[in-house]
Amino acid sequence: MANRLQLKRGTSTPGSIFYEGEPIYDKSGKVLYVGDDGGSGSGAGSAVASADAYSAVTQLLTAASSSAGGSVKFYEDTDNGNEYVQLSAPALVGTAVTFVLPDSDGDAGNVLVTDGSGNLSFAAPSSSSFTLSGDSGSDTFSTGGTLTFTGGTGISATVSNDQISYDLDTELQALSTVTSAANKVPYFTGSGTADVADLSAFGRSLIDDADAAAARTTLGVDAAGTDNSTDVTLVTTSYDYLSLSGQAITLGAIDLAADVTGDLPVTEGGTGASDASSARSNLGLAIGSDVQAHGDILDDLSGLTQAANKLPYFDSATTAATTDLSSFGRSLIDDADAAAARTTLGVDAAGTDNSTDVTLAGTYDYLTLSGQAITLGQIDLTTDVTGALPNGNLANSTVSYGGVQLSLGGSDATPAFDLTDATNYPASSLTGTVANNQLANSTITISDGSNSTATALGGTITIQGTSNEVTVSESSGTVTVGLPDDVTVAGDLTVSGNLNVVGTAVTFSVETTRVEDRVLELGLVDGAAPTATTTWDSAIAFNYYQTSAKKSGVVWLDNQFMAMLSELSESADTGNADPQIGATAYAPVAAGGLYIGGIASGNEVINSSQQAVNLVFDGGTY
Repeated sequence: MANRLQLKRGTSTPGSIFYEGEPIYDKSGKVLYVGDDGGSGSGAGSAVASADAYSAVTQLLTAASSSAGGSVKFYEDTDNGNEYVQLSAPALVGTAVTFVLPDSDGDAGNVLVTDGSGNLSFAAPSSSSFTLSGDSGSDTFSTGGTLTFTGGTGISATVSNDQISYDLDTELQALSTVTSAANKVPYFTGSGTADVADLSAFGRSLIDDADAAAARTTLGVDAAGTDNSTDVTLVTTSYDYLSLSGQAITLGAIDLAADVTGDLPVTEGGTGASDASSARSNLGLAIGSDVQAHGDILDDLSGLTQAANKLPYFDSATTAATTDLSSFGRSLIDDADAAAARTTLGVDAAGTDNSTDVTLAGTYDYLTLSGQAITLGQIDLTTDVTGALPNGNLANSTVSYGGVQLSLGGSDATPAFDLTDATNYPASSLTGTVANNQLANSTITISDGSNSTATALGGTITIQGTSNEVTVSESSGTVTVGLPDDVTVAGDLTVSGNLNVVGTAVTFSVETTRVEDRVLELGLVDGAAPTATTTWDSAIAFNYYQTSAKKSGVVWLDNQFMAMLSELSESADTGNADPQIGATAYAPVAAGGLYIGGIASGNEVINSSQQAVNLVFDGGTY
């Protein structure tokens, strides 16, 4: 909403109700009044403007515009209509001029004349005449008569708005546009258009001939158009397929290499190209797409000697050779699968050729053979086996004594006894002590969650607190960890739960206090909202020094005002006393804008450009 100023208003002529300079508007009469001097709420006012007066002025005067000068209108009697007589200034005035009207009326038939200085007077019109003359004849014309202008052939005369215009017909206008020059002749290029062309002395001598015979004489030719006075000539060039003798032209052979340019199309028996690549493409012989490109391997294959029962094959990455391929070989490699190939070879799936019996050689008898059948016999370890049997192949390859295990055939000068085997030994069978490093767990490890230290059995572990933060005490093997009466935390303190502080004051001696809570509440009673009418003030106070120690703050005063104070005072706040804050001085407020009654755009009253918006100044009614 834009700012709005509403004057005091009513529907009748205002009486003596004015303050000096106060504007009041009569809606019925459409009149604006302003209070007279000395008015103090009961003074008179004077009308300074009305709709009728404004309408009369705007009806009489018309302001100048970008395309016309200003004017004055004199309207007829309203009973007769709304026609008028208008006096207008020209759109362009060289120098300002003032016309002074005569002080009395003139005689009948008089006209207004000027003395050259802008003074107007009535005078009788003067009579005069002047002489008109032309290419032939002359005439005397008297003012007040009618002067007639007439055009000639192809010319028309027009009189309009004090101007005489002569118009040429279309053909004459077209000819008037061309530029004349020596040895030029005008001609029409179309309807209503013309141009000039060259016309030499010879051309003029040709076009003035009376007939065709005279023109041929001028041209020096006979009736057939042949000029026999001069032999035909052949311009000498490097080409020689034509020769000329007198008027006779002799045709010679055309040398395709020297006398012909361009490419002979394929349809005419050529290639349609001037290079090999384009020629191959035009003939459908493009290498790689139409024909196979040259290759060393193809060269090598073409160089092999063909013979019966020979098969070409590659014997390297770039060379080829031939190998024998018998009739049987061809019958083998044409088989469709492995089964067909085995049939051709005469073997079974295991590759056994059953056409010949298997034989068994050697003197050992734990295998016997009869035909194709092999019989397994018993192996005699005495006669059928040689070498030593490894310990790992024995059912029991080690011997154990008192927890010490020895492999058969082995020895150990310092056996490692397993103490678990001595658990049930009588004490009389055990002597000496066991070192810590022989124990499964020889240390006790204490960790703080991040760091840890292992202490050997028999050592001392000390649990130590932090001065003013943690206390540690020990009694009868019990370690007690606690807090001192006054705790000082040197590093960061993180409280995951709620922090309840009971006392009369909490002091933070830090440079910056950061709070993630979205709402900071003041004035709770025992941790809850008040349940009865409060009698105290609430504030966030800021300490500063300016000639003396002072406080400023944001204050909730008397349960009804939110105040910004540049200086405040407060009563002593001890125990459960109600703090009372006094406003010593109010603070100026710097802001990007000011909103009253809400945060919508319509509640803004001062914007960031220091402009008043949405304000209403209403003078009321009378």
